[in-house]
Amino acid sequence: MSGGYGAGAAAVPAAPAGEKEQFRGDWSRRFAKATQHDSWGQIVEAQEEYHVLATVIAAKQGLPIINSKEKDTMFRLVQCLSARSHALKTMDETITSADMKALQPVFDTLFTSSEPPFPIEQHKFQHAQAVKPATEGEIICGDADEPYSDWQQSQAVLKNITGTAVAIRVDRIGLKDAQDYIDPFMTLIVGDSRGNMIQSHDIPPPKTRTTTYCTFGHQVYLTVSLET
Repeated sequence: MSGGYGAGAAAVPAAPAGEKEQFRGDWSRRFAKATQHDSWGQIVEAQEEYHVLATVIAAKQGLPIINSKEKDTMFRLVQCLSARSHALKTMDETITSADMKALQPVFDTLFTSSEPPFPIEQHKFQHAQAVKPATEGEIICGDADEPYSDWQQSQAVLKNITGTAVAIRVDRIGLKDAQDYIDPFMTLIVGDSRGNMIQSHDIPPPKTRTTTYCTFGHQVYLTVSLET
């Protein structure tokens, strides 16, 4: 970076005691309602409930209080909900109503560290169409020409690595006369224990600058796992 450097792994703060419990209770009730519509053959209602719930969960996945394992589970749930919503629309039973009912224990124990093994085979949902949540909660299909959002980047990493995903947040750095620098930038280089470079990431220009700080507010998702 021109004028200085610095970045650190993002620390995951402790979640407010009731926030995750509220998510779990709300999502579990909404999912039970969706599967009830599904089992009763109320296709339109079930499709809409699955669609909306997928939106809600996807919108929360990027919160800093959500850890890596929880993000992975939420990603799988969103994929299943999206796949079943699509199946109801096309009458393609790749993922069935019975499959969806098997997810209820996952919803009931989410965020408790005692979730059961994921009950649906990956091949039933892994080809669900890539989606991203809109700011108002609507799922919008991602355009291949659009830059990846933070949410899309996290999904791509979770889908393509085995092990613990790693995100490094570059928040801000302190510089003397930070406002005087012209187009400051930062490059994040990741290396192994032997000093070999594994990958390099260019950080976009800072969002704001003050007299003493350049604020980037950017999160980088590594394409290798923590165990690598």
